Amino acid sequence: MPYKNITSKYHLFILKNQGSFPGKRKILHLLCIAIFFCVPTAQSAGPANLGSIQDKSQDSWHITADKIEFSRQDDQYVAEGDVVIIGKEQKINAEYVRYDRKNKKAYALGNVILTAGEDVLRGERMTLDLENQTGVAYQGTVFIREGHYRIWGDKIQKTGERTYIAENAVVTTCEGDRPDWKVSGTEAEVTIEGYGTVTHATLWAREVPVIYSPFLFFPAKKKRQSGFLAPRFSFSDRLGTEYEQPYFWAINDQADATFYWDHMGERGEKIGTEYRYVINSASKGTVMLDYLKDDKIDDGTEDSSVQWGYDDDAVKLQGSKVKSEILRTNSERYWFRMKDTRLMPYQFIGKLDLDVVSDQDYLTEFRDGYSGFDESAGYYEKDFGRGLDDYTDTTRTNTIIVGKSWDRYSLSVEGRWMDDLLKRQGKALVEGTTETEDFIQDISQTDNTVQRLPLIQLNGSKQEAWDRSWLYWSFDTQAAFFYRIDGVRGDRTDIYPRFYVPMRYKNYFSFEPSIGVRETLWYVTDYNGGSPDSLFDEENLETSFNREIYDLTLDLSTEVYRVYSPGWKSVERFRHAITPQVVYEYRPNWDQSEYPVFDYIDRLGGSHLITYSLVNTFTSRFQVNTPGQTEEEAMPEYAYKEFCRFELSQSYDINQRNVSDPQPFSAVTGRLNFSLWRYVSLNTDGAWNPYLNRLTRRNIGIELIDNRGDQFNIGYRLNRNSTESLNINSTLVLTEQFSLYLNLDRDLVEKKYIETRASLLYKTGCWSADFGISKNQDNIKYSIMVSLFGLGGFGRSVRPDDENNLKMNR
Repeated sequence: MPYKNITSKYHLFILKNQGSFPGKRKILHLLCIAIFFCVPTAQSAGPANLGSIQDKSQDSWHITADKIEFSRQDDQYVAEGDVVIIGKEQKINAEYVRYDRKNKKAYALGNVILTAGEDVLRGERMTLDLENQTGVAYQGTVFIREGHYRIWGDKIQKTGERTYIAENAVVTTCEGDRPDWKVSGTEAEVTIEGYGTVTHATLWAREVPVIYSPFLFFPAKKKRQSGFLAPRFSFSDRLGTEYEQPYFWAINDQADATFYWDHMGERGEKIGTEYRYVINSASKGTVMLDYLKDDKIDDGTEDSSVQWGYDDDAVKLQGSKVKSEILRTNSERYWFRMKDTRLMPYQFIGKLDLDVVSDQDYLTEFRDGYSGFDESAGYYEKDFGRGLDDYTDTTRTNTIIVGKSWDRYSLSVEGRWMDDLLKRQGKALVEGTTETEDFIQDISQTDNTVQRLPLIQLNGSKQEAWDRSWLYWSFDTQAAFFYRIDGVRGDRTDIYPRFYVPMRYKNYFSFEPSIGVRETLWYVTDYNGGSPDSLFDEENLETSFNREIYDLTLDLSTEVYRVYSPGWKSVERFRHAITPQVVYEYRPNWDQSEYPVFDYIDRLGGSHLITYSLVNTFTSRFQVNTPGQTEEEAMPEYAYKEFCRFELSQSYDINQRNVSDPQPFSAVTGRLNFSLWRYVSLNTDGAWNPYLNRLTRRNIGIELIDNRGDQFNIGYRLNRNSTESLNINSTLVLTEQFSLYLNLDRDLVEKKYIETRASLLYKTGCWSADFGISKNQDNIKYSIMVSLFGLGGFGRSVRPDDENNLKMNR
């Protein structure tokens, strides 16, 4: 027999039969010794009937079994009964294993289990290449921990460390023998931190086939890697059937790009790209560009304005009211946006913000989607701390800034271009009278938008004039060149130092008088059809102006406080402080009509005010650590939080005493912020007019959350122009599986809904479905988002967090 039994059982058998053959005692002793020393590394594994082999090659493998035999001729082990092979972060369990020590290959039979890291491959039999971590399992299953994938197949090949190919396969992430969903196919291949593919794929809901595809492709990754991202589809009145497909390209560790294809049945094909790059920890940027050759335009003919236009804010032009529909006659539509933050030499910081859009309707029409306004604005705000102008703003801001800040000073150079979208269109649909129909009017007008090219600012914060000085000072200085396509152009230099004398009488009150002195110089380089406010002689226009003006402030305040120990579990102590304050401000009222106008600095009106205010603050102290046994651990650590702030203020205008209809008292303004518990927060502010005896401004925001995931937000706004709106945003967890989302934005004056969104989400352990509808004044959109966990999501959700999932999948 070629195999020699080398287990301790064999040794025990030899020793037990020594007395039965006394004539052969010496031979048996020699044979026992020879076997013991000739076979490679045989050792006892504990109790009888157990064997253990340690392969001490470069990558060692440890084998244990009830019975182990070895063939020197074939250099193979045969192990039977509860076989366990461990090595190279792998573990094999089987009833029978034949192990080729030289080639590091094994053939396993009987309830075979291969554990590689957190992945588990099972089969009736397997052939394994332990060196390359590959193998084949027959009638097998594989569980891949990362992604929670479960794969069945007649034959499963492990072709790499994290790659599996299955024939006649079934793929799911659900638990149990009857999964809620599964994908079957003739062949399935899954690469962890890569992608999965299924050939001739059929998606099943339990035992019901839902959809067939000759080829299914899905991401099976959590790390950043190139490939297709989950598509989205929806249907709406304006866009028709919509399908979005993004592709992500991980260029290298410092850069990546995403390409978008957006098919819209009614509008055409919109394509887009996004490029992100990181130069170092302080330098990065993101560029986005979308383009659409729109099949529809709003030229005012027939019902194009109703179907493809939007109700823009009404404008007044040449004394007539234009109907609130500025036409969009362009079919070439685009949106380019970019933000870049750059660390420059000598620790200067450069910031570039670009926002160029083709027309005033683009951001309203394409607010949703992978490359929509909401997604772009949220991304820029989160990653750069600088958002975008609101999607309704028809003037877009483009800036480049280079600056540096020191402890007390800051220097910046800024170029700012304001892009007025309405100036490009040039036409509007004018509202007719009862006797005339609506008609198209050319609304082209002079473009007097002010551009700052550049603006240089040097500022100094409040500081001592000299060491241990009783005098403090600060300054704001700027020099700018203002450019207009039509209108006055010129330079302006503004120097504004301020001097303070802070005083305090014991612990009773603080008093701080201060005076600011302002010198402003203008130089007009080109009147270009514009003029100062006053009458002027066109042939003798002045080009140089200067202004000296001062202002005086007296600030008196005090503070009283008390510390309370309420004995609450979450709050050990809290401090209530009351700060009354009276501020007197004076700036003379001089005639400034001769100066050119570029911004607010050119028209500083007179001021003679007394403002009195009362501020209440509540600050809690709570312990953030659990004291231990050691002296160092026994010291408690505390944190402080201002959980409530209540402010009231009003001004008295002394200049109003001498007018014909004196109203010297301003509105009483108030503000309340409260967030004692993490489940409740309240923010509200308002203004009460004492002459109208009513509130002229009121804003209320309330947020309620709980541990279940319920969330309720309500916002109410009443503005000075008498516009009144209500916004409700809530998520209600109905059961463990169902949750309801609702967003309402209503104009209370016009008594109409501006936008409404609602969806019902069903979620189980391995999939979810979100059915949604969104409606505004011009469009209704239906959507469904089906997420098969591990396989990806298909469709679109009206919930705002759906737009953020794209960045998480990159």
